This record gives sequence, structure tokens and C-alpha cells, in this order.
Amino acid sequence: MSPSASTSKQVCGVCEKEAKSRCGGCKRIPFCSAECQELIWSTHKALCKSDPDIFHPPPLTARELGDLWPLINQLRTTQRSAQPSTLMQEARKYYGRGFSEETLGAILTTPAPPETSDSSIWGQREHLLRLAREVLDAAYVESTGGHRDHLNDPRQRNPWQEFQPVLLECAASLQTDPRDKKRSPAEVSLQMMRLFNSFLRQAIMYINLQMDVIQEHDERKGPELLLTTIAAGRRLKKVFEEDVLQKPGTPMAVPLIIGMLVEKLTANFEALEQHIAR
Repeated sequence: MSPSASTSKQVCGVCEKEAKSRCGGCKRIPFCSAECQELIWSTHKALCKSDPDIFHPPPLTARELGDLWPLINQLRTTQRSAQPSTLMQEARKYYGRGFSEETLGAILTTPAPPETSDSSIWGQREHLLRLAREVLDAAYVESTGGHRDHLNDPRQRNPWQEFQPVLLECAASLQTDPRDKKRSPAEVSLQMMRLFNSFLRQAIMYINLQMDVIQEHDERKGPELLLTTIAAGRRLKKVFEEDVLQKPGTPMAVPLIIGMLVEKLTANFEALEQHIAR
């Protein structure tokens, strides 16, 4: 939701209380207090350094790049294709046979642009980051016996890694539009990051809070953090309605695909809310 999208009182992006200020960096996310801003700062700070009108995920960290590098030429299957391929094969399929491993590494570690840019390089960056984190996600889950282990595997405690399915589903929803058959993945990626900017910002905050709840060991903070996360889930649904359902020109399949994603993201914490209310 843009800063001028509503004339009613602003609601905190974290807990749904009345907001008293907005993030000083991106000017988009409203907060009721410094405490709420601090709760999601570990992920939101990456967005504050880049263009506020387009959602640019952060580059790979040195550890992520180190984990990825032995995997870039390994054959794998994905949800998008049953035909095995490697990350480098996919990159060269879209960006030419001369696309090198050095170029891939440089793009995956490039910081997001601080200002608005429609250059195709940024769409290429988002597309390749999505592919790279998909490879990492599969590798991390496989290394823990095919299940997620946020508590014992520090590699899986990264909210940006957990956020990966959100980006995959959003991209898949746009690719159902016949108009996108003629556009490159880089162009579709840039459109997605602009079109769903507010929704994606809210979704990463919610996932950040979810992971904090899972890892919180302080019995005094735990219940309050849980209630805050439940409220953030309600806020995510509201932003989905405003930023996706009500957006003119959105392909018909988009609300259905992303709506199912939102329900999946919020289901467990909604069940906890109902249990608490009893």
C-alpha cells in the first residue's frame, strides 16, 4: 500500500495498533513503536537501502554463495520442470551460452539499487537470486533428512530462505498470463517486484516473526511475540486484499494462486489463535 493509498488512520504493519510513524528509510511501512520496528528490522533493513517502489531481495551472503557454488553444475529437477537441469544451464538458457560462472557470482552478490531503475539487469538479478535460493533451499532440506529443521540447522534460520516459496508462487502466478509468454524471466521478475511490492514487504515481515516465534526461548517474551505474529498474519491478509485482489489489470490466476499461498502461510498461527481464544 502506497503512503497515499488510504485516508483512514494508519495501522502498524506488525501488530495492527494505530501507527505513529513510518519507516524512515523506505517510507512505506507504518509502525506503532520502536519495539515493533525492531522486531522485523533484521529483514526490513535490507529493503530500506534500496528502491522503495520495487521489492529487491538482498544479495546472497558469503556463506550462501559458498554453499551454492558446489551445486551450480549439479543436475536437479524443480516444481517448474521435471527435466533435470543445472543452475548454470538454466542461466545460459535465458542469458546466452556465454554466461559465465563469474558473471553469475557477481550478479548474485550485487546490492539492490538505491533508486528506481527499469534496467533489465535488476530483473535478471531477481530472477537468478530466485533460482539460486531455490537450489539452496532444496540442498538444506535434503541435508536434514528431507524436512525443515529451523532449530538445529542455522542455514535454515534465514527468513529470506524461508521466503523463497513466496517469490516462486508470485512468479508462477504472473506466468499464467498469456502476455508474459513473450517476456523474459527477467522482465517478469521486475514486473512482479513492482506489482506486488507492498504485499512482498508484508510477507517477509510475517515470515521474520514466524521464525522468531519458533526460536524464542524466553518464556516471558514468547506469548507476546506469538500474539504479535498472529496480528501480523491478519495484516498480511489485509495487504493481500489491497495490493493484489483490488489491483486493476491483475491476471485472473494471480489472486487464486497467491490467495492459496497466504492461507498456507497463516494457517498454523490462525489455529493457535483459535486455541488461545477457547
